[in-house]
Amino acid sequence: MPSEHFHDVIEALEQLQKSEALNVKLKCAIAIYEKISKRIQSIFLKQTAKRLMVTFFVRAFIAPSVPA
Repeated sequence: MPSEHFHDVIEALEQLQKSEALNVKLKCAIAIYEKISKRIQSIFLKQTAKRLMVTFFVRAFIAPSVPA
């Protein structure tokens, strides 16, 4: 009977170890996702700003000089 409990404890510890390893991997994956997400947002904001500047430039300087 104590042998069964010992094996149950060993099995529980192994499951806990696997769970902790998966938790560490999940935390790493979340950190990578957050870095990639921030980078994508940065690129998107830069592209949007460039588009807005081009639109402003065209409307302010080029469009008024083109006859309708």
